[in-house]
This record gives sequence, C-alpha cells and structure tokens, in this order.
Amino acid sequence: MLIVEVEEMAVHWVTFLKRNFSDFDGILRSRSVSPADQTLLDFASEAGRLVRYKMFNRDGVVVYASRSSDLGQRNLKPYFAEIVQKGGTFVKIEEEDEFGPTRTTVSEVYVPFMENGEFKGAVKVYVDVTAFAQTLRQKSTQALLAVVAFLLTLGGGCGVFIVQNIRDRNRDLREVMEAHEAASQAEAKVKALNAELEERVAERTDELKVANQRITKLNEDLEQRVIVRTAELKSAQEGLLRAERLSALGQVTATVAHELRNPLGAIRNSVFLIGEKTQDKGLDLERMLARTERNISRCDRIVNELLDYTRAKSLKPKPAPLDAWLEDVLAEQTVPEGITLYKELGTPELELAFDADHLRRAVINVFDNACQAMAEWGKKEPDRDALSLTVQTRSSGGRAELRFIDTGPGMTPEVLEKAFEPLFSTKGFGVGLGMPTIKQIMEQHGGGMEVLSEPGHGTTVVLWLPVENLQEEAA
Repeated sequence: MLIVEVEEMAVHWVTFLKRNFSDFDGILRSRSVSPADQTLLDFASEAGRLVRYKMFNRDGVVVYASRSSDLGQRNLKPYFAEIVQKGGTFVKIEEEDEFGPTRTTVSEVYVPFMENGEFKGAVKVYVDVTAFAQTLRQKSTQALLAVVAFLLTLGGGCGVFIVQNIRDRNRDLREVMEAHEAASQAEAKVKALNAELEERVAERTDELKVANQRITKLNEDLEQRVIVRTAELKSAQEGLLRAERLSALGQVTATVAHELRNPLGAIRNSVFLIGEKTQDKGLDLERMLARTERNISRCDRIVNELLDYTRAKSLKPKPAPLDAWLEDVLAEQTVPEGITLYKELGTPELELAFDADHLRRAVINVFDNACQAMAEWGKKEPDRDALSLTVQTRSSGGRAELRFIDTGPGMTPEVLEKAFEPLFSTKGFGVGLGMPTIKQIMEQHGGGMEVLSEPGHGTTVVLWLPVENLQEEAA
C-alpha cells in the first residue's frame, strides 16, 4: 500500500516537472537549469516532500542533482538497466540518517522519460515517507494485537481460519497487483506500437512527398523538352520551306537568266553599233544611248543578284585586320550630299579570317541602303536635322561587330518583320534580295545579322562574326 501511494505521488510530481520545464532535453544536454526551472524544483521538493533528486541521461549518468557530489556518477544497478531504461518505474524503501538528526524513512523512486518508445533519461526522487511508515507501523501493530486477541478468544480453530483468510486476501492482493502490472505493461506496449505506427506513417508521408516532387520535376522537364523540340521542329520546317522556295527560285532564275541574257546581249551590241554609226553626226543620241546602257547594266545586275542568291557559294576566308580592311572599303564609297559619315573603329588590333569579296558586298549593300533611305527622306522632308551614318566596330562576347547607325526614317514593325524575305522591297527598283543576301553572307561566315529600327528614329544594322571560330580557322 505504501509503495503504491509513494509511486503514484512521485510519478505525479515528476510528470508535473517535465510538463512545466522550459526545456527538459536542454537540461540533459547542458547539465544546468534556468532560474524558472529551479523554482519549479524547489516548489516540488517542498510540496511533494522530495528531500533529494537526481537527473540521469540515457546512459545512466547523473547530469543534474540537488547534491553536487552526485554529479557525474553512473548508475550501474541491475534494476536501472532492466526496469528503468526499459520504461518501468522502480520504487525502493530505505531508512537513512543523512536527512536529519533521526532516522528517516525514504522512498527512492525512479521515473523514466520516454519519447516515441525511446529512453531519453530519468529522474530519481527521494520522498520522505517517515510519517507514512510510522502510521503504517502503528496500524500494523494495532491490527496484529487485535488479531492476537481475537485468536486467543476464538481459539486455535478460529486462528487457523483467520490465517487462511489472510493468506487468501494476500493472494488476491498479489493477483490484483500482478493484473495491474500486466495492464501497465500492455499499455506501454500499445503506446510503443502507436509511436512506431506514427513514425511509419510519417516516413511514408515523406516518401510520398519526395515521389510527388520527383514526378512534378519530371513533368516540368518533359514540358521543357516538348517546348524545345517544338521550337526545333518549327525551325526545321521553316528551313525546309526556305530551302524549297530557294530551290524553286533557283530553277526559275536559271531559266529567266538564260532567256534574258541573250536578248540583253543583243540589245547591248545594237546600242554599241548605233553609237558608233551616229557618232559625230549631230543626232544628239548620246544621252539616250547612255541611259539605255545603264538600264541594260541594271537588268544584268539584277540577273546576277538572283543567280548569286540561289547558288551555293563557297567562302575563301583569309586573315586580315578588320578595321584597316573596313577603312579601305568605306573609302571607296560615295557619300550623298547632305549626309555625314562618321567612323568609330574600335578594334585596331583585331585580325579575323573572312571572305573579303563576300563581306565587302554585304558592307556595301548595308551602306547603300542607309544612304538611299536617308537621301529619299531628305528630299521629302528638307527641314530635317543633319543626316548621318555612323560606322562602328567593336569586339565583345566572343564576336566582332560592324554596326551601321543611320538617322533616317526607320522602319515600321510590319516592314521590319518582312525585311529578310526574298523578293520583298519598299523601293521602286531592285528585286528585294539585298537584306536576304546580306544575312546569307553573314550566316555563311558563322555569324549573323541584326536590325533595330523605329519609325522616325533611324535604323541600326549589326553584322557580326564569331571571333574565336574564325581565329581558329585562320590558325
């Protein structure tokens, strides 16, 4: 009876402390308590008649105690490993004289702390049960005297009956205690199973979460691959369409060139003969014949442009200093009146390998387009500010750039969108192969062409070549 009451009281106070500690795990780790936690210990000691206490970590080492001399001691008792560390409460009654001038009856109670079925530590409290023990002894003595008197009164037969009855009662009490212990063990097993089940559910939840994240990532990767593949297919289809159109244009061009060059040659010969026969005869045919010759040359040039655009051209790159080469090309060009040419060549040390003839054609084409656009605009709007064309060279990001910046009329988004389509032109002359030819030449060099334009704010054309690739090719 005494043991059960003391155990319940000790478990009550230890549970109270654990529930109200600010950080019980922190006490086990740091081996110290906060002022607030110490106040709780003092209150429990006074209210629960706890004359001493110890706190053990999972290895059975004292990490905090009311008596400093107990710190660091290890509990090697068999009951600690066999009962306490397995989650059981252990109670032991001792008589000691270290708590006062008289012998004190002390109940040593071990209460374990379990978390998810795992032993985290334990608290041992020394409960002063002197008063309980004395009362129990007195009651036991009185009961014994009463039994003896009763036995003496009833005689030996009744005494045997009473003793047997006491034994039966003790047996019943043991059975009740054993049943209580079995119920406690069953409850502990159920708690352990619940904790294990919760842990498995948590693990399964984490696994499902990770699997879901992987599936989401795979879906995102698949969507990205579909986007990339769709773009590649679209680009390939556009390339096939361009190739088909180019092939058809090449066939038509070859036929037209053959059919036109013969009559153009005959016309040129006739003009030459007429000029020879009418020379010095005062017929004033020189200007008319010259105009005819210019138009014949123009037709011949158009035929050549068509043939050049549709033929597969092989480049013959040779290393050359870019700025010096461009300076020579620009020096050969005629700048229309009213337009100022600015040169800002910023790559004097850069030497590249390129096909000089093809690149010259691209540069001259861009130069002429800019000058023609500004000249026409200047005629329509003579009050415009000074017109200019700035030619720049620069090298950055692994590429060399030739930039042509004019202050002309610019292009609308609709015109800019169609600028690279063959046979598209906004001029009253030409066949619309200038921009496509320039782009073709730059792409054959491994580079490209970019156009930035806004109506009323001029146009910037960028021709670029890959620096590293061409330098390696030259090497």
